[in-house]
Amino acid sequence: MANCPQCNTPYDAGAVFCDNCGASLQAPAPAAAGYPPQPTVQAAPPIYQQPPAQQPTAYQPPTPQPVYQAPAPGGANCPQCGSPLTPGAAFCDNCGAPAAAVPPVYQQPPVPPVYQQPPAQPAYQQPPAPPVYQQPPVQPAYQQPPAQPAYGAAPTPRLIVQTTNAQIMLPPGKMEYIVGREDPVSNIFPDVDMTPHGGDDGGVSRRHARLFFQNGQWFVEDFQSTNFTHVNNQRVQPGTPMPVPNGAEVRFGRIKLMFYTQ
Repeated sequence: MANCPQCNTPYDAGAVFCDNCGASLQAPAPAAAGYPPQPTVQAAPPIYQQPPAQQPTAYQPPTPQPVYQAPAPGGANCPQCGSPLTPGAAFCDNCGAPAAAVPPVYQQPPVPPVYQQPPAQPAYQQPPAPPVYQQPPVQPAYQQPPAQPAYGAAPTPRLIVQTTNAQIMLPPGKMEYIVGREDPVSNIFPDVDMTPHGGDDGGVSRRHARLFFQNGQWFVEDFQSTNFTHVNNQRVQPGTPMPVPNGAEVRFGRIKLMFYTQ
């Protein structure tokens, strides 16, 4: 084993260049007669170069990679190395290449998700105030209805306003009473004036209805009033009298009254 004339590193016989410094290991050719020997040119040591600084580059999507697909069997010679193929073989027995060249199928890289603005939060709303408790109206005390008069007589009825317990006495000795609101301008003066008992706000018409006695029974007839007439929560149709029994609830518009006979 000899040493490199450049760096003195041992090398194997037959080596052409030094594995350490790359100097030539061939003996220089003998000088021609009459010419001085030429000096041996030694290879300059390699100069280390600083690698260029990496510059930031713009983002590039990854290159789509081919997706392998099984080739169709067939073909006489391998398209890779030219070796004969076994009939029906899918791969070459010599190099392992597919028996038929299949062009690669590229897949499109996934599209990055698009940022979506989150939905706006609803504005705070003040919760509704709790309902204010209202004292229910005082129910009138039960009163024993008076005894029914003999057939043919016209007992004098009376009305009691449920909200105020006010008692309305009707003029005695009459067989018919007009219920409504007094209006001197229109010359309307009903027998039962509901104005003092909330008739304006209660929706009582000026000529609302009539109470009349017939065949031993009191009846009520609606005069096509705006807010109707009811007996025991049953509407009285205009022009169709309805019996009013003793102790019944009669409603003119929104004014509720109890009907009694003496």
